[in-house]
Order: sequence, then structure tokens, then C-alpha cells
Amino acid sequence: MAVFLILLGFGGYRFADASIYDESLHSMRDGIHIQLNENGLVEMVAHKPLPAVEGETLIKNAVILPHFSDFYSLIQERGLGYDENINGQTQGLMARYLIAGGFYGVRDPVFPREGLEPVMEQHLKIFAQRGYLEVKGGPAQQFAQVIDPTGNPSQLDLPGDGPVTLWWTEMGSDQPVLWPQHPQLVNDIIHYFHTQNRKVGCYIQDAGVASMDRLYQFPFDFYEGMPGAQVNVEKFPNIVWIPLGRLNDKRYCAQDLTKGLARAGEMGLYGSLDIARAEARLEDVRRGIGDRCKVWKKRRATSFQPLRDWIARKGALGVGSAGGHLFSFTGDIRSELDLLEELGASQPQLLEALFETNPSLLGLEKPYLKPGKPANFIVFQKNVFWGRLVGEKVDLNFVDGKPFQSEISLK
Repeated sequence: MAVFLILLGFGGYRFADASIYDESLHSMRDGIHIQLNENGLVEMVAHKPLPAVEGETLIKNAVILPHFSDFYSLIQERGLGYDENINGQTQGLMARYLIAGGFYGVRDPVFPREGLEPVMEQHLKIFAQRGYLEVKGGPAQQFAQVIDPTGNPSQLDLPGDGPVTLWWTEMGSDQPVLWPQHPQLVNDIIHYFHTQNRKVGCYIQDAGVASMDRLYQFPFDFYEGMPGAQVNVEKFPNIVWIPLGRLNDKRYCAQDLTKGLARAGEMGLYGSLDIARAEARLEDVRRGIGDRCKVWKKRRATSFQPLRDWIARKGALGVGSAGGHLFSFTGDIRSELDLLEELGASQPQLLEALFETNPSLLGLEKPYLKPGKPANFIVFQKNVFWGRLVGEKVDLNFVDGKPFQSEISLK
């Protein structure tokens, strides 16, 4: 299967009275006029109307945003609640789904880069790491990349770009986190990847107070996942937290599963037969997880309190859909943004998390609305609140100056 990009007739574009993201203000700005030339370069960005150019396409009242990026999204898509075989066909469908949703950068901390089909990287930037990092003897050594306490970080078999994550939780194991016993190794790993301008963080899902307290001394760039409810975020250093909060609602209660199915079907991640089969078993799914959903609902407010506190402190946030887990769709950052907003995040916090912090953590450097640079942005041709547009199909997707729509060949 291949993704074919239909290049649209291109004599240049002029956007009148557009709404854009203003990076200097961390907010949206209305009434902006933009001109792209026939080569896909941004000619002008102005606060007043621009003169027409023969052959260009005029679009009024659009919302123009940087590409979305997803800090945590597993290529092993299991939004329907069961494992999928990963092959060229399913990866091609996922590529179409992500492109149609306006994504460019997607990170999978588990999937091996060598397993990616070419279709996944034609017009997307996939950060695939091939496993978390674990010290020899630690709780994740069965599935992570293991380094000996006397080892050298340069010997790790990792791709040459993207974030690096240490497994810092005893979740699902009776073994304690061993990294704190090897502080020199931890610091060596951080220093080594920082010299490559790469970010280093820790996976802390369900981590206890003791293992978290031993974490704060190290100069990590991010924490990933929701730790135990008793963890006090006032002890967190100045760090980015990617909470993956909505994953809990999805895996315990299949929340928004119906909406997710509809969106995945509309964007072509699943065919009509798959969607029909999934819809037919929705009630069975909810009935099967009903007991654990009741438990989660009782614990939900307490479990999310650390995140609520972090948001109130104006702590830095990143956004990950945690897609690929049961009932959690790849690229579904809309539901994560909704949760952060529910817990008190302001619009400037959400915009900065999505359009500045995420790209910085991933190492993405695509320019957004820079005169003289190729167009790299997405366009919604209806001017409504930006957050309601996340998760919908984009009308135009410019990558390196080229506007396209995607189609899939099943041959």
C-alpha cells in the first residue's frame, strides 16, 4: 500500500483575514493576511490586505496552524481494542489518517525504526526509538534496551534523533527502580544525548513516591505519564510533564470510543467493515470493563489531583495521545487537550504545549509562517475556535512548500 499525494493546482495562495498562532504571545491572532508564491514560499505576512496576484488561489477567514505533533503514539494501533498486525497496508492507512489530521511529527518510544515502512516517512517525521532504556537488573529489562551499570551511552543502539526515555517506574513488577543506584550512569546518559541536542526524560506511569523522590536530582528534560496519586508535584524541578492523562479514561472506561471510531473511519484508518464490527461489539466492550470503570471513576479526581496542581502552578506541559493502547487512538490529541482544559489549563498553556514545547522536545524545526521559507502549516477553511478543529480533517496541508491531499492505493 502507498500513500499518493495529490498536489493541488498551485499558482500561489493568498489568505485574507486568517487566524494564526502568534508564537510571541502564545495566543491566536485574527485579521492576518498571508501570501505564498508559486514556489510555495511565504512571501508576506501582514496585518493589512495584500494585492492580488494573477493565478493565485484566494482563501478567506481560514484558521492556519503549525502542524500538530504527538509526543507519545504507538504505531501498534489498538484503538479497536485488539492487536493489529503491523504491515505496509496498516501503516499506509495510519499515514493517511495522520496526514489528514494535520500531523507531521509523531513519536513511538517502543516501535523499532527498522520496522517502519517507507510510506510512514514520506510526509511524516516518525521518531521510533526501539524500546525504553533500562539498567541491567531493572524492572523493564525484559522489553527495554538494557545498559550495564559500567556501560557507555555511545554503545546504545538508538536512532540518531528524537527523545530518549529511561524507564523509571516499578509498575507491573515487584522489582524496584535501580537507576538511582547508578547516578553516574544516569548523568552520563543525559550528558551524552544533550551533546547531540536531544532531550532525555523518564517514563513515570504509576511510579511511587520513593522512586519519584530519587528522580528529582537528575537534570532530565521531561517526565512522561501519570505517577501515583500521592506524588507531590511541588517537588518537581523545572521540567516538562507529558501526563498522558486521557489514557486512563480510555483504557479503564473506553471513554469517547464512539467518537474515536467515527473519526478514525472518516479519516481512513479503518475500513467500513472494521468499523461496523467494532460498533457491533461496543456494548460488550463496555460491559466487560464495567467493574474497573466504576473503580476508576471513584479514583479519578484523586488520581488527577497532581496534574491539576501542576497546571495551577503554570508548570510546562507536553501533549501525547498515548495512542496504541486499548481503546486509545493514535493521533487523538484532541481528547488530551480537552482533559488538560478540564483540569484548569489556560489557552496560552495549551497552545504553547502543542505548538512550541512538543516540537522542541521532539527536535522538529519546521518554520511556521517565516517570510522567505517554505510553507509548513495546516489550513482549516472555517473560522471557529482552534481547539474544536483539532481532530478534524484539514482542508490543506503544506509540507515544505507543497500543498496536498492524500489518497491511498490498496494495490
